[in-house]
Amino acid sequence: MRKLVLMAILTILARADLLALGPHEVALIVNSNSATSLKLAREYALTRGIPHGNIVPVDGLDEDPQLTISADNFTAKIWKPVNTTLKERNLEERILVWVYSSCFPTTVSTQPAMSITGMTFLRAAPPKDPNEIEKALYASRLFADPVRPGARGYRSRSFENLKSIHRGDMPLPAFLLAYTGTRGNTAEEALAYLKRGAAADFTAPTGTVYFVRSEGVRSKAREWQFSGTAHELRNSGLSSIITSAPPQDRNDILGVMMGAPQVEPGQMGRFLAGSFADHLTSFGAMFQSGDQTKCTEWLRAGATGSAGTVVEPLSAWPKFPHARIFVHYAAGCTLIESFYQSVRSPLQILPVGDPLCNPWAPRPAITLTGLADEPIELPATLSAEVSYQNPLHLADTEWYVDDKLLGKDASLTLEPGDLTAGKHTLRIVALKTGTVRSQGYLLREFTVTGK
Repeated sequence: MRKLVLMAILTILARADLLALGPHEVALIVNSNSATSLKLAREYALTRGIPHGNIVPVDGLDEDPQLTISADNFTAKIWKPVNTTLKERNLEERILVWVYSSCFPTTVSTQPAMSITGMTFLRAAPPKDPNEIEKALYASRLFADPVRPGARGYRSRSFENLKSIHRGDMPLPAFLLAYTGTRGNTAEEALAYLKRGAAADFTAPTGTVYFVRSEGVRSKAREWQFSGTAHELRNSGLSSIITSAPPQDRNDILGVMMGAPQVEPGQMGRFLAGSFADHLTSFGAMFQSGDQTKCTEWLRAGATGSAGTVVEPLSAWPKFPHARIFVHYAAGCTLIESFYQSVRSPLQILPVGDPLCNPWAPRPAITLTGLADEPIELPATLSAEVSYQNPLHLADTEWYVDDKLLGKDASLTLEPGDLTAGKHTLRIVALKTGTVRSQGYLLREFTVTGK
């Protein structure tokens, strides 16, 4: 039997990050005909540790595609090619979300129209009843918030936990990293807010969420949600203010939730890294119209995430984030997990920003032993010890070698014949127990040589 030796090498892959949703569970979709889309995807993958195999190119779109795509073309040019690639790479069961880079259509011309993320959420199978879209009668399985004053919401959960509940009925949440077309953000602005999002992880920022009331219907649609959410946030140690005026020259903005056709985020002050803001208006993501402020203005001002509808929403609150988005966020969910637990009917809304941002998750320390500087002859056993600042937190461990799951224990034994000679990548994932399965991961590149 041929002997193998394992020798650890120091590389830039050595890192430990944490997300309630793991980067290995993300399909990063890129328009391969767009230099901007490729650049943003490349930088985001490097920043977030998304495996190369999870980056899926789409080559059937123009460099600068039209805002609207037909349902048939969405299926033919995006849905089927991406799923085919994921299946070929044996990733379809692992992937929990799709993240579109930039330079994608924002709207799918179903009847009524849906956002590209809404169409993805329904796995390219829009409802037969148009009222489910137009009148927000569709109710998401992931929605976790009260639908009337005085009611209580559900406990926050990570997507990994929700998939174990819904199994084959699990929707496919999706997010857009950036809209860089007319009335959107520049590529440089997008890179900046994506980097701020990553910098916010694990920081538990102290700031304020501003719930802004006004007399307009856009505000009144969600006003009933504010007081109950503010109470929950106090219990989570997060500050919030219910006010009749938008923040002005503040330096502590964690979030803004309001309703208005025109807003000036740049006049509000400093948005902290990881912040989310929106303004429930008709044309927030209708970039073909110059009317009303676009959701991208929040990102330009410093927010990490925002959202707007791609068609007239009729001021239906289920089409927009519930105020409890900040409760899920504070519980340790990523932004995308928080968003989809807070939107009851997410078929016409387009979320934009850093979906993996996760400021309030506890960060584990992962200690690897068995991968020493000296060559190791196989069989060799690797061990991982996971610890948290809070000793009551516990974690499960998963081992991936070259992005293939090889074990779910505190240790992994590599046998002769398991690996070929050459370079390999080890990913150790620590999943915190509980309903919010916060994830920490450690990456190491190593070399296997023969003797």
